Amino acid sequence: MGLRLKYRIILKLLKICFPDIYSYLYKESAKGNFYIKELTVQNIRKTPRPSVLFAKSNLKKCENAIEIGTNKGFNAISIFKQLNPAQLYLVDPWKNKKVYNIVKNRFKNYNNVHFIKQPSMNAFSNFSDNYFDFIYIDALHNYDSVFEDLTS
Repeated sequence: MGLRLKYRIILKLLKICFPDIYSYLYKESAKGNFYIKELTVQNIRKTPRPSVLFAKSNLKKCENAIEIGTNKGFNAISIFKQLNPAQLYLVDPWKNKKVYNIVKNRFKNYNNVHFIKQPSMNAFSNFSDNYFDFIYIDALHNYDSVFEDLTS
């Protein structure tokens, strides 16, 4: 399969599965920030999610932010850079110690990033209602888990 065909297939899948990301990347490409044909997994990971950009444009100040389901921390980096919260809490059970150490290493120079190594259902008991200015839920994607995250 040729490289051009691979790019076309990737772009079509991106456009269908992640229209917000595709639209953002397409606009950035038009501005000359990068070419859409240079689209890679690394570019997608560096692209702020639309909800984070929405929060950035609508929050005057972000004191406390939390990401539920941090995994490797790519979105956490985006939240940290875009919203610049006074305190950022990252919640994940991190069953894989290697992944946990990678994420901790990414934020080792920031004392305002806190790691909560437990399931999301348990994490909210540590905080009062309305404590967070921004909550990003990206944990387990099945109905029961999402419902439990929303009601915690």
